[in-house]
Amino acid sequence: MNLRNKDKLLDKGTLESKEKTYVVGGNMLGVQYVAVLVRGCTYLGDEKLVRPYEKFQTVRDAMGSVIAWPRSHVKIVKPTPLAQQQSIGW
Repeated sequence: MNLRNKDKLLDKGTLESKEKTYVVGGNMLGVQYVAVLVRGCTYLGDEKLVRPYEKFQTVRDAMGSVIAWPRSHVKIVKPTPLAQQQSIGW
């Protein structure tokens, strides 16, 4: 979900990890973040990453890559029977 407006969907992705020791961009997630694989972008794709790394500064930059996103701004969406991975909206 969008950091500035928690009610607006920023993107869709796949939850990669909730483990606090999982490393994204050289840093462990800790308890406040989850690892998300960015799969799509809405018109809010220019949202700045809370933990930019390498060439990734915005959500759009990170398409197809894993980023850290605040746990409080991730909503788990129940997968359909055809979905194999856990989908999220953030």
